[in-house]
Amino acid sequence: GTTPPDQDLMQDLEALRVENDRLNQAELQLDAQLKAVQDDLRHLSEDSSTSRMSFVTYEDLRRLPSLQGQTTIAIKAPSGTRLEVPDPDEGMENGQRRYQIYLNNEAGEPIDVFVIAPGTDTPVSSSDWVNQ
Repeated sequence: GTTPPDQDLMQDLEALRVENDRLNQAELQLDAQLKAVQDDLRHLSEDSSTSRMSFVTYEDLRRLPSLQGQTTIAIKAPSGTRLEVPDPDEGMENGQRRYQIYLNNEAGEPIDVFVIAPGTDTPVSSSDWVNQ
């Protein structure tokens, strides 16, 4: 005759199914929260009475604990701007990396990029690069 399935294996499988269901529910909740935040941000940025007051200062970024000791790139770009970051290892010799960022908007509107390096008092602006 046939032997019944291993009871421990069945319990493990059921536990994994329960955990998977729990994680799927958590993901759905996070997706809903993310959509709500994105909608709120879009409404704030589209509302002319609040959009001109929406900004982050250099000091705001420098105070974030997660950015301490990090080089940070802040981008101010019009809606519809595309950002592409190629693989830093592509076309490079072993052990070397090249970091690049490509920004483009179809309307040809200006894009401001600011590099905030550790130990600096002011950010370096993309307009500084163009004028050098």
